[in-house]
This record gives sequence, C-alpha cells and structure tokens, in this order.
Amino acid sequence: MSENNNIERKAPDKITKFDLFMEQLIFMDGIAHTQGNTRKGGLSFSSAMGYILHKFYKNKDDLAEALTRHMDFYMTDYAWGGCINGLIISMEEQRANDLYENGESTISPDLIRAVKTGLMGPLAGFGDTIVQTVFWVITIGYAQPLAMAGNFLAVPISWLGIGFSRYLLSWLTCFSGYYSGREAVSKLTSSKLAQKVLTVSAVVAMCIMGALTAGNVNFVTAVTIGKQSLHELVDSLLPGISGLAPVFIIYYLFKKKKIHIAKIMIGIIVICIILGILGLFG
Repeated sequence: MSENNNIERKAPDKITKFDLFMEQLIFMDGIAHTQGNTRKGGLSFSSAMGYILHKFYKNKDDLAEALTRHMDFYMTDYAWGGCINGLIISMEEQRANDLYENGESTISPDLIRAVKTGLMGPLAGFGDTIVQTVFWVITIGYAQPLAMAGNFLAVPISWLGIGFSRYLLSWLTCFSGYYSGREAVSKLTSSKLAQKVLTVSAVVAMCIMGALTAGNVNFVTAVTIGKQSLHELVDSLLPGISGLAPVFIIYYLFKKKKIHIAKIMIGIIVICIILGILGLFG
C-alpha cells in the first residue's frame, strides 16, 4: 500500500527486550520446521516479524504490506543473522512512527528489502565459517569421546554447543542489531543517505547476480554452423551470454508473466529432456 496522509493511523506501541526475545524464539523455532526451496526462511521471518509488526502498524493495510514484504526469499546464517532481524525491526519501527506522524517515511519498503538482502550473503559467509567449521567441530570433538565412553554428559554438551548456543547467539545479535540500528536509522532519515544506500545496494546486487550467473549457469548447445560450434561463436562475440539468456527468460516468466516457479522448473526439465533427445545439448 502506498503512503497516504489521509489514512487514519494509531500511534505505534513501544517494544521491549522481551519482545525481541520472543521474536527470535519464534523465528529460530520456525526455521527448523518451515523452510522451502522457493523462500527458504522467508515464511519464518515474516511470522516472527508479525509478532513485532502488530505493535507497530495498527492499520490493517499497513500491517498486510509489511508482512508481505518479509515473505521474500531469505537465507543466511540464522544465528549471526539475528542482527538483520534487529536492524529490520528498528527500520520498521521508524517507518511506522513516520507514517503515524507525517503520513510518509524516508524508510521505504524498497530500502528495507535492500538492507535485508544486502546483509544476507556477508553474514552467511561469516556465520557459517565461525559456527559450523569452528565452533561445531570443537563441540563435537569434545563430546564424541564422552559419548564413546558412555558418559551421559555428551548429550547436554552437544545440545549446549550446537543447539542452545545458536539461540543464544541469535538473541545477542538481534539485540545488538536493534539498538545499534536505531542510531543508523536516525542517520538515514536525517540525510539523503537512504537513497544512496538503496542505489549502492541495487548495483552490488546486480554485480553479484551477474557473477553467480556467469559462474554457475552453463548452457552449451551442440549445434554447429559448418565446422564452427554455435556456442563457441556466440561466446566469442558475447562471453557468457549463453548462460545469461536462460536467466533472463526465467526472470521474465516469473516476474512479468507471474508464472509459478514450480511450473517454470518443470518446464525447464521437460525442455532439457527434449533438447537432449534431439541432440541439441553439448
């Protein structure tokens, strides 16, 4: 829903540390049960945010808009990613206050999405390295000999080191993200920095998508023109375009034509089988 000065809004409620605690508890519990291939942690993120957003947005349309934007694809290290939850909560709080007081806000939905998306990758790389390849290995290395010796302490040590530690870390990072985020949000709203952040985030996102496409999408055709391979010819003129073209087609079908991703995936499988049978794939 677009910002509108004529909409009657009520003052947002203040949130407490307990609210942040409950939000992360809902999120971390949901992550264990509701991940899917299309949105990953998006449903859990939106559900957990709903606990907070009900306190910010008293208008039904504002609340629906906020819940919907947090259903987007979300994937990171969810323990260290607690700071994303905290930061987004501080941005939503500022946006809700702005809408109540002025009917508009410099904290736009696009800015919230950009900040959230931009932090997913770095925190995933950092968190996975620290948690899974260091902390978990140390915990298992300590608990495994105890288990082999029949010591019951192996179970609680494993739970504390692998399970509870993630919850604890998510709460700490969420608190940090929220309280440090409030200061950052105030700077965003007091200058033109918000638009700069949005622009830079969009550029970085496009660069990352281009790099991922070039490195991971491989579309090679066996079609030849004379003795020259069509794939080699096209690739010599526009390197990487053969892998980029399918991505653009999929984007067009999903974003513009609103075709469900499951149907697109089935279509890709069918087309690949047909082209393989016809000998058009290299």
